[in-house]
Amino acid sequence: MALGYNSIYNLTNGNANVSLGYRALFNGTTANGNIAIGYQAADNITTGHRNITVGYNIDAVSATANDQLNIGNAVFGNIVNGDIAIGTSSLDGALTVRQDEAADELLRDGLFDHL
Repeated sequence: MALGYNSIYNLTNGNANVSLGYRALFNGTTANGNIAIGYQAADNITTGHRNITVGYNIDAVSATANDQLNIGNAVFGNIVNGDIAIGTSSLDGALTVRQDEAADELLRDGLFDHL
């Protein structure tokens, strides 16, 4: 399903994608089972499968990897093994939290205030 101007524009051989927003999942040529919500969300994905990307101009960490999660460049994850990272895209275990001033602000002020 695609809703938005040029949403899934370059798709030539893919299915079961959900794309909501202007140019969301724009370059997904053979992408399958992706969810992209937001203006230009996941427009970098070309062949990745089963990724979830949410937010304004938010890209997947890799254009070709599978099972990635990116919510507002604040929450990242691996959908298959359930690893989650907050404030960093480096998944170093079941839960990874970036430890610095910016991460402290996310946790103190509320993660979703920064999306």
